[in-house]
Amino acid sequence: RARGEPSNRVSLHLLHSKSPHIYSSIMSSDAEIEALEREAAEKEAKEAAQQKPKKKNKTANKLDERFQLTDKHDPEHIFPEELEMVKQLRDEIPDLRFYSDKWIVYFLCARRHELSAVKELLIKYLKMRDEYGWRTCLPDIHTDSHKEMRNDKLMYHMPGMVDNQGRLLIHFFLARSKPHGRPLAHMLAFAMWEVDYLVETETLKHLRNGTIWVCNMDGFSIMKNLDMSADGRKWSSTVSGSFPNRIRGAWIIRTGWLARAILAAGKVLFPKKIAKRFAVVKDSDLVNMAPKSALLKELGGDVEPEFEKMWALHDETTKKMEKRWKKIRKELRAEEKGEEQLSKDLSEKATLKSSSKKK
Repeated sequence: RARGEPSNRVSLHLLHSKSPHIYSSIMSSDAEIEALEREAAEKEAKEAAQQKPKKKNKTANKLDERFQLTDKHDPEHIFPEELEMVKQLRDEIPDLRFYSDKWIVYFLCARRHELSAVKELLIKYLKMRDEYGWRTCLPDIHTDSHKEMRNDKLMYHMPGMVDNQGRLLIHFFLARSKPHGRPLAHMLAFAMWEVDYLVETETLKHLRNGTIWVCNMDGFSIMKNLDMSADGRKWSSTVSGSFPNRIRGAWIIRTGWLARAILAAGKVLFPKKIAKRFAVVKDSDLVNMAPKSALLKELGGDVEPEFEKMWALHDETTKKMEKRWKKIRKELRAEEKGEEQLSKDLSEKATLKSSSKKK
């Protein structure tokens, strides 16, 4: 019945034109979907059998052993080797003078301290920031689009909410998503603001470990909540590989037949590295994956979402960050004024010297 609803038929038609493999899995019977899931399981088992033996000292956050914090370290600790990398990057990318060591280490962790990859990511990110006019200012998140995002209550996270592996835990209510019609610049502004916000409000210890999304699919609809238009694809291609956020996984909860079919198809179509990051999870299993202090009450945790408190923290932190950027712009103006004066003095000196020779 759900497959035959008019609202779904239109979106399924769009899906058929873009992703025929996923479309076919959605239109399959339950038995065929189960067969697809079995195929995915067989594929995983085959890949596991062919996989080379894992290294003995593989770390939980996938960073090298040299950069693992222990209980003896301060949560904001930066290793000497990381400081050397930061210095090298500052020498090669002048605009990094606007950012803290912690901010740069966040990018180092995003590419597991491979300097060439980190440099490429930073240049791409800073170039995009410059193109949108945010080189020396905080991206503007005071637009109508951002007010709507607040009213939608799409996501919830407070500093320190992490899973059992110390990864940031962000709750998303995907049925509240209204992506259609929002300008790309507004979406990017929020994404770039979030990078600065997380560095400001989370400890480096947690930032090193990456992020887990808890995606509540209850009431989700392709037609209403997923942007498959050209703008939606442009957004996806623009943000891909441009930000330091390490999305370590997505826990999909309260799924219907649609999400189940898409995930089953995805595990067959996508590389294991990508597919294994997405997992359908029962509400009752979440308490074994994260402390109750990071889970919402409706999911068996202790957290009652306080959206107003979260947005108040956003506003307070935004003012603090804007104040810092204002100071940076003031220093830049002073530098420019000093350079102009120096150029003027040198020009006058050269003129005096020239006229003295003539005499």
